[in-house]
Amino acid sequence: MGSTTLALGTGAGPLVMGMILGWRRRTGPLVWTLPTRANLTLRQIGLLLFLAVVGLTSGYSFRENAFSLFGLKLAAVLAIGAVVSYTLMVLVAKALGQSRERTMGLLSGYVGNPAIVAYANSRASDSRINNGYSTLFALAILVKIVCIQLIVGL
Repeated sequence: MGSTTLALGTGAGPLVMGMILGWRRRTGPLVWTLPTRANLTLRQIGLLLFLAVVGLTSGYSFRENAFSLFGLKLAAVLAIGAVVSYTLMVLVAKALGQSRERTMGLLSGYVGNPAIVAYANSRASDSRINNGYSTLFALAILVKIVCIQLIVGL
């Protein structure tokens, strides 16, 4: 049987360290947390740059592949998978007694789309939305990185 090597790489390594240092909050004289306003500003700038780069780099290939037979089949499979997994997540959050606001944050963190958390924040001003988002976003990214490496290794 073959062996697969897992590595965190340059993307997930800093993410894991950021999660650990954020959890610690402080190490001696070093404070590892950002002020709230700076955190929100950096999030918005990051979202803006991310969406701009994705739009600029994927436009042509999206047009070429999205409406091919393979693209339509892939879209159908992804839509079914998304509906099933999102429904399960909402049901589990409800069974665990999570609030509607926290569930919206958890769902946006699971999807990994900051636009959804921005929409949820525009609909309800509640810190539980951001708490739910930040709780699940980093974990979802790490799980996706590991799953991709396992799929490629097969």
